[in-house]
Amino acid sequence: EFPTLATQKKIKGLQMFRRKANIIQQGDRAGICVSNFDAKLMERGTIASPGTIKLIHGAIAVVRKVRFFKGQLNSGGKFHISVGHQTVMATVTFWGAREIARQVEREQESQQQQMAGNGNAPILGKSSLGGTADLAGLPRLKFDWNQDFLHQDNYLESIP
Repeated sequence: EFPTLATQKKIKGLQMFRRKANIIQQGDRAGICVSNFDAKLMERGTIASPGTIKLIHGAIAVVRKVRFFKGQLNSGGKFHISVGHQTVMATVTFWGAREIARQVEREQESQQQQMAGNGNAPILGKSSLGGTADLAGLPRLKFDWNQDFLHQDNYLESIP
């Protein structure tokens, strides 16, 4: 199955480094010969067993502006979003910076109190990058669907 193309095809052959392969696994760089498939439809991407990958049409993420981008980040603006080898155009909406900042402050205070009480290092969550959330530079927060968040017209550089 090619999830981004919403199509299923039969695989005729596999190659790794221009040599025939019988088996490939997650993370392998492979060439795949697919029957009745127009190669112009996809340069690189994801192929999986049918039904194993679910596509999403929206996501909630904690973001930080990279210092090299000098423009404004406005709600409703379109930006390139990359995850893995896929890049898509997305419309962004910013909200909740003040509420999330307060949540981060409360969690940091709680961790400091725990450290003072038992003398141990703070308890840190794992980030999707494989390290601790603070090393990745963004907080790892539990999202509360019942909480209200204020809409922001643009990305806030700092929270007053």
